Amino acid sequence: MAKNPIWTGDGQNVIFVGNHSQLGFQIWKIPAFHAGDPASFTEIGQDSASIALSPLKNRLVYEKEVKDTNIWHIDFDSPMPTSGNRRVVSIGPLIVSTRPDFNPQYSPDGRHIAYQSDRSGYCEIWIAGSDGGSPRQLTSLHAEISGFPAWSPDGRWIVFSSDRDPRIKACPATTAPGPAPFVTPQFTRIYLVHPDGSGLRGMTDSSELAGTPHWSPDGSRLIFYTAALDQVCKGGLIFGTGLRMSGSPLKVATRPLQFKPHSPEL
Repeated sequence: MAKNPIWTGDGQNVIFVGNHSQLGFQIWKIPAFHAGDPASFTEIGQDSASIALSPLKNRLVYEKEVKDTNIWHIDFDSPMPTSGNRRVVSIGPLIVSTRPDFNPQYSPDGRHIAYQSDRSGYCEIWIAGSDGGSPRQLTSLHAEISGFPAWSPDGRWIVFSSDRDPRIKACPATTAPGPAPFVTPQFTRIYLVHPDGSGLRGMTDSSELAGTPHWSPDGSRLIFYTAALDQVCKGGLIFGTGLRMSGSPLKVATRPLQFKPHSPEL
């Protein structure tokens, strides 16, 4: 979709807002009187809408839509002796930035929170104190997405999924999901890293998609969804894709699953 076209001051180019299937709404420029590909203003104009050029100076103004996701907390008082119900004592933001922060996970000792955020310009794994303070970036993978962190029961590892592997296979254009020019699905693998950022390593094969990992209660196994690339290219990435346990044969799931606390069952 292209909209809101305006002329540049010299009348030789057209600036407009275009919707890219991967990048979203961006500001683009294209030659007005000869053939040429549109070029995006990569450093500005993300999530833009209406635009205008100033006739007095080299300035462009545009409408920008901002959607911000933050992590909030709810504190409860002690259970009431008669009913066992709890009363909400306080509620409010806990981890906040001008970019999305989401998928929080407490460490086993409750002293830290791992979460994903794109406040650095890339979606990375971050860690903050239990009060939301002292945030620090755990990964610097510069992937499109690194997220869904989960602490090991002993607190020594954080598992997450990321599409940082450069060996991404593109779907054939004729079978690729979504509108052109989207021809590469999000291709994630499972990774492990220590809370201090050391020991990063991949846990799944690069020939398949895998994500949203969870630890078994004893910390000996991981469970995650998986799908072969040809399934993704044919639009097969739905609930009901394969579910696999590390070190175990492939199982089939019809819904999102995770381990029950203190139980070897799903």
